[in-house]
Amino acid sequence: MNALTINILSGYASPKTIDVGFDATEVRIGRAANAEVRLDPQRDTACSRGLHAVLLKSDDCWELECRHASGVGIVGANERVLRRLKEGERTQVAGGVTVEIGDGGPRIRVSPADSTLPGTTQGKAGAAPLAHLPKDVVDAARRSGRRFKTLAGVSAALFIVVALVVWGVYRSGASNTAQAISQAATVKNQLDELESGARDRMQAVLAAASSSVWLVGVEDARGAFTPVGTAWTVAEGQLATNAHVAVALEEARSAGLRAVARGTSGEAGPLLLGDALVHPAYRSWARVFTDQLVARAGGFVEHMGFVVPGDVALLEVAQGDAGAPLPLAQSPSDAVSPGSVIGYAGFPMENVAGLPSQQSVVGRVSGMTDFFFQADQPDQMYLIHHNAVTVGGASGSPLLNAKGEVVGLVCAGSFVFTANRQRAPIGLNYAQRVDLVAELLDGSAQANQDHRDGEWRARFEELRSSLIPPRELVDRIIEQAAQGRSVEVVERMTMTIDGFGKEHAARQDLLLEAGSAYLIIAVAEDWADVDLKVTDRDVVISKDESLSWYATAAIEPSRKPRAALVAVSVAPSQDQSPKKIHFCVVLLGGSK
Repeated sequence: MNALTINILSGYASPKTIDVGFDATEVRIGRAANAEVRLDPQRDTACSRGLHAVLLKSDDCWELECRHASGVGIVGANERVLRRLKEGERTQVAGGVTVEIGDGGPRIRVSPADSTLPGTTQGKAGAAPLAHLPKDVVDAARRSGRRFKTLAGVSAALFIVVALVVWGVYRSGASNTAQAISQAATVKNQLDELESGARDRMQAVLAAASSSVWLVGVEDARGAFTPVGTAWTVAEGQLATNAHVAVALEEARSAGLRAVARGTSGEAGPLLLGDALVHPAYRSWARVFTDQLVARAGGFVEHMGFVVPGDVALLEVAQGDAGAPLPLAQSPSDAVSPGSVIGYAGFPMENVAGLPSQQSVVGRVSGMTDFFFQADQPDQMYLIHHNAVTVGGASGSPLLNAKGEVVGLVCAGSFVFTANRQRAPIGLNYAQRVDLVAELLDGSAQANQDHRDGEWRARFEELRSSLIPPRELVDRIIEQAAQGRSVEVVERMTMTIDGFGKEHAARQDLLLEAGSAYLIIAVAEDWADVDLKVTDRDVVISKDESLSWYATAAIEPSRKPRAALVAVSVAPSQDQSPKKIHFCVVLLGGSK
């Protein structure tokens, strides 16, 4: 490995890509004028004014050396800092490494140019906007029918026409070629007109629905507005949206902000929003479908892209007129099928400056599966696959068929990362069938979900063989932390937690040696939401309380020995059984 590709992922100098040639032996990183990877000299204040780190090539291998007292964080696959390099310490770049320059500073990805393909990395994400809520909200949120032939059918028809052209040329000779080609062009034009007509009719359907579609977000006491997603009128005094949008609004309200909805232009209304009713499937399955990892060839680990089931919710309209409800498809499983023209009205806002305006987006259904991407049980096919372009802000938008019926809620889209780490949609998008909303309205959601849970658990068991098991994940986190330095497992055990919440946390005393760094790992055996908090005389040293079935807490070296207390807790869930947690304390030594 000689050449490098360096991507500045965050900070005021991002996004930026720097290519390092084969003949380079040193690459300087920092705010200094002579740095090859120069961060913003005025605003990236978390890193050194001079050189913060240096990439050095020796024996055909690149190493990153920390040159500043605030350290360099090594970022894991879950985007958390696993450990910190102290001044003078090194780590090998090997297959690539993401680092944080300074404490909370810019993040940089260093990759070997000769071992990565140009292009993109695919992933799935909820369509919620990238625009951040205020910090206090973020902190709080951490806790908590007429059918038309498919485009493929159009392509098949064109293929048949071309085949007939070839056959006609073969049988009749070159004199008939012009006539055959003319006939093929006529058929193609007719098919294009059919497709154009379908899209025009769908645009009219979406225009009729537009007055019932709302931009939802939060307001502070000054009236400053932050958009979160899209919702639509489903019943008198009620809006429907995604569960992940509703949860964000709930947390904003608990932080003292107001949840509101604005109308078609982004300024009509606003509606004052009250309580949210989230589908029970989302509460119980989000932690299972979040942060699952799968082993790939060559020792690589990547996240498996699931769509969280039951990502639907109702929002109470506490004040204001929400307008006419949109009609729901009475038989959603039959209301659309692969090839059906569909569309949504919503407020996609990713990479949009200013307040977003409502957009109408038309596409077609490309498939229907269950939440495990299987299509063998029609009664379980709650996930609609479609190609209507979906970006951040479209979350919760109503997906309509050509009759004007709501058949689903836009919930997620597939995307690729460009070279500068910007997200770009690729046309593989997802909506959740609207009968999940209907059962919230009629009160049958919990009973229906109790019936589905057994089948879903059986499906998930079939996936276990391809997922990294919890015990093995502990080993992999230790291996990742050990890159370029020595590690020692101080304690490793399996603990059982009988209750939920911090009041039922399992507690472990830990003596921290002076001058030593530690990594604490907690992994739930059954994918429960596990949290870590480390304190020294009631002062929090480190914690990880994100929604995930594994947690890591990095502890920086101190000048004096410390007697710390580690609390491991499990977030409340409907499954009340005792939770088994794999717990490990790792002492991080110096560079090898």
